[in-house]
Amino acid sequence: MKLKAGKGRIIVKPIQEEELSKSGLIIAPGLKEIKEGIVVAVDPEYNINIGDKVMYHKMSFNELMLEETKYHIFNAADVLVILSNKYGDKNEFNTQRILLLI
Repeated sequence: MKLKAGKGRIIVKPIQEEELSKSGLIIAPGLKEIKEGIVVAVDPEYNINIGDKVMYHKMSFNELMLEETKYHIFNAADVLVILSNKYGDKNEFNTQRILLLI
């Protein structure tokens, strides 16, 4: 099924990454303030491409479950950081962790 974003909206497939604390404990993905995901659909008015990795706040999205796949839908203006995939490979990202102070 092909998804199409509504006006001003973005649809991302969330990335579920486990993160370790300094003491070695696993931090549950639901506790992280900032979420990451891969763009699957976006309003063409925005300078965001399908396949880009984006970061967004955990309180800014609505969740949609389609064909056993989870998607997050939110306003494209709520994207905090775009980690563009400049090499064109939709599965490989060479990015650095960014510390956001909110």
